[in-house]
Amino acid sequence: MKKNFKTLKNYESVREDMKYISNSISRLKIIKTLYDMPSNAKNLNKNTNVGYSAISTNIHMLELAGYVYRENNIYYLSNVMNLYMSNIVGLSKTINFIDDFFYFLNNHYIKSIPSESLYTIGDLINSNIIVSDGLNIYETHEFIENTISNADYVNAVLPFYYAGFNLNINELLNDGKSIKLAIPTNIKEKFDNSLIKSDNLNISYFNKSNVSFLLISTDKMMILGLFKMNGVYDQNRLLTANNKDCLKWADSLFKNFKKDI
Repeated sequence: MKKNFKTLKNYESVREDMKYISNSISRLKIIKTLYDMPSNAKNLNKNTNVGYSAISTNIHMLELAGYVYRENNIYYLSNVMNLYMSNIVGLSKTINFIDDFFYFLNNHYIKSIPSESLYTIGDLINSNIIVSDGLNIYETHEFIENTISNADYVNAVLPFYYAGFNLNINELLNDGKSIKLAIPTNIKEKFDNSLIKSDNLNISYFNKSNVSFLLISTDKMMILGLFKMNGVYDQNRLLTANNKDCLKWADSLFKNFKKDI
């Protein structure tokens, strides 16, 4: 009962904070600008188009409420307000990602992706979809092979065996590149028989029931493949990206997944 009461009090407090902030377009503009970068009054005026008088009044109110503080005439968001804004921005990115890539996510199983990575999946908003068609049914596999071949390192979750991937991995190992793999225990023997022995190769094993996605994470490209709800891997669609946020997300997903196996 005490826990429920505390949760209710916290909810009421956050709700009042959000209500106060969203009650004014000027306050929202000021907070969004300070979230992007601490600023003085002159830059706030320039970046928000809010008049000096309104900036002065709202900044004073935000300072009194503990949402903003000032050092050497530069205004900063408080830790609490930074946390609020981070959650709001993260939620917004996730919603936009789901809207933009609904047809990729729909009817696919994503629950085995660690919660830490699902929470930040909005970082993939600038990704692209590769879809195989009737003219080239192996387009997605060829894209993965080319990605591996051009990598300086590879971190990968490979939930199934495909000989072509291993040929590319062996080429990288011969060149002294770092390879980290997570594979199901039921195909361990196939990998053992097809990959060369190397100090640069690190393999972790997991129970097949614990995973329903394919991940290729390199220094240049991120690739995410999903399983359909019936448990069959969708070999016709890949989510791909080469920008910094997506590469960072993919490396984080690999680390989060390895923690759980």
